[in-house]
Amino acid sequence: AEALTAGTPCIVANTSALTEWVDGRSCFGVDVPVKLSELVSLIEGVLDGKMGRDASSCNVRAKIIGWDEVAGLLERVYAG
Repeated sequence: AEALTAGTPCIVANTSALTEWVDGRSCFGVDVPVKLSELVSLIEGVLDGKMGRDASSCNVRAKIIGWDEVAGLLERVYAG
């Protein structure tokens, strides 16, 4: 889920909790058991820009916050 939020294309198992995010553009599902050829094809398709959005468009500079900031935000929430 964090990778999707950062704009990174993801591949998830069709049996996982993330199947609701499978859209064929930024999140792709694979059947279990995973077939290596299918996984390789998905990865290559994303990297080549042939499937969904091009991996180069990922938001690789997404703001990553540290645990200290997370703790501070939670502290403010509970402080009311």
